[in-house]
Amino acid sequence: MPKLNKPERCRGCGVIEENTCTEDIELSQDWIACEGCHKWYHDECAEQNGIMDDDYYTCKVCTK
Repeated sequence: MPKLNKPERCRGCGVIEENTCTEDIELSQDWIACEGCHKWYHDECAEQNGIMDDDYYTCKVCTK
């Protein structure tokens, strides 16, 4: 799923994509969108906040 034409905020940690004001290590990670709600997460945040597979991701809210 492609991202929108604006920076996204990670729903896991709250860091905004391409935020040059912070040196947060999260910024160097890949992003993935939830298959249900289409909210974006860093890969590491996604692993902690839902069910992640090689082909899909579903956040905790959508798995309930």
